[in-house]
Amino acid sequence: DPMRAVSRADTTSLNEKRYVTSLGSSASWDAEETEVSDDSPPLLQPSIVCKKAQTFVPISFELAADSSVVEQIQKVFADSKLQLEATAFTLGTGSATEPKGIITAVSAVGGSVVNAAGGVLVNTDIYANQNALPARWRPNAKFMANLTIINDARRLLKATGNALIWFTETGGVVSRVNRRKVTFPES
Repeated sequence: DPMRAVSRADTTSLNEKRYVTSLGSSASWDAEETEVSDDSPPLLQPSIVCKKAQTFVPISFELAADSSVVEQIQKVFADSKLQLEATAFTLGTGSATEPKGIITAVSAVGGSVVNAAGGVLVNTDIYANQNALPARWRPNAKFMANLTIINDARRLLKATGNALIWFTETGGVVSRVNRRKVTFPES
């Protein structure tokens, strides 16, 4: 799952993990020999409520002992977990039973969505997306997109000769958009 590859995973023994963050502290210049100003930021306290993914296939002890069904079911379980997480981590509603997905969370924040001009991906959309990211977050930024969007961007490159996406051979193909690594399920 590419979301796990770019995310921070915290372990907790509780059903809810609480954090402290801020939109950033403001800095100021103060005159020598004067009391320093209070530049403390308002603190935010986001929390993440743990959710449990599960699947169940009833198998008798006899079938498990007399066949290779356990190894086969393990592969089915692994695939179902990947599919469940991929959907929830991107489009999850954040309900009592599923996590909130990144698209759902970002879409809820005003001004954080860059819409394609006319509903069709064009070169300026990719630049607009990158430009909309606050400077604080740019150093570690990565593009992540559905493979359909990546392929649309690749078609733009081919059609326009624009250097939006280029590929670097390093034991495989690494996709980049404006020098930022692109993360998606398959190349």
